[in-house]
Amino acid sequence: TIAHQGHGGGVPLDRLEWLIDYATAGLTPRLTVLLDVDVELGMRRRTDAYRTGLGEFNRFDGRDLAYHRRVRDGYLALARRAHDRYLVVDGASPADAVTARIWERVEPLLS
Repeated sequence: TIAHQGHGGGVPLDRLEWLIDYATAGLTPRLTVLLDVDVELGMRRRTDAYRTGLGEFNRFDGRDLAYHRRVRDGYLALARRAHDRYLVVDGASPADAVTARIWERVEPLLS
């Protein structure tokens, strides 16, 4: 919501943050994993997913690159603001490296 409607769509962030806080009674996740990729790469992956039947087109997919860049910047801003609760992983890395990086951070939370 913050990244898409706020950073991407221009809805004032303070309004969205208030609404989210109200709706969740202040509950926040212990960890958010952000798979970060260059916008153009992400869009190519989405297009490939449609072509192979692994994804469905949604209303966000039709937006221009500038919108998607603002959304990515918004996600990264959220991660910087709460760096202790975010794990930013390079989504362009090989799948096994991504998995290992995530597991390294998640496994201690499970015990």
